[in-house]
Amino acid sequence: MDISKKRLKRAIDEKACRVNGRIETFASHKLREGDRVAFDEKALERKGTWTVLYEDERMIVFDKPPFVPVDSRFTVHRLDKETSGVIMMAKGDPAPWIALFRERLVSKTYFAVCVMQKPFRPGAKVDVRKRIKVAHERKGRKIMTIDPHGALAVTEGEVVAVSGRLALVKATPLTGKTHQIRLHLALIHLPILGDAIYGIHEGSRMMLHSFSLSFPHPFTGEEMKFTAPVPEAFLEIFDARCFS
Repeated sequence: MDISKKRLKRAIDEKACRVNGRIETFASHKLREGDRVAFDEKALERKGTWTVLYEDERMIVFDKPPFVPVDSRFTVHRLDKETSGVIMMAKGDPAPWIALFRERLVSKTYFAVCVMQKPFRPGAKVDVRKRIKVAHERKGRKIMTIDPHGALAVTEGEVVAVSGRLALVKATPLTGKTHQIRLHLALIHLPILGDAIYGIHEGSRMMLHSFSLSFPHPFTGEEMKFTAPVPEAFLEIFDARCFS
């Protein structure tokens, strides 16, 4: 096998590297004699494209592809690298936009494909109110944990549909804490498929998608709402009518 260190690192970052059939997400993983290493060449050839959903003189809204990190210098909120979907960036002074989030005037909706660790039926409600904090950092990644002395995180939503062992969950975070949806869903026996930290380490990506973002425009007062098309990976499991 002839692969450069740079290409190897990219393969790991894009979940295109498997060791003994399991996706490997850490370049520091030590191989042992007899380990089987495979690369998804098609995934390596993919190039993430940011699609502009809306733009005016004050802001720009994108549909972010998975596997692409977000530069915090240009955003007023963030998505994890593995998460796809709607994200907004401010032009100029970000303070008015940051104030919207601080005053909880922004509504966000996510879809997650989860592995059911116990039976759930469509319509089952999600209501998690747990305090979370940083447990530690691993290779520059924050790992969160439930802690009574942490910051309150609230996630609401419902199970929209069920297919085999998988459930489609529509989640609305009422707070904006790091990894709160991922941690909260894992806590209630609905870990996200493809989540290497809190969920089930399977598949080609973490199945979390930022579907919609709405807020009052701080300069015009107009109510703004944006949605990002549901990725094909989700539609391969659940019917398009489930996403609304």
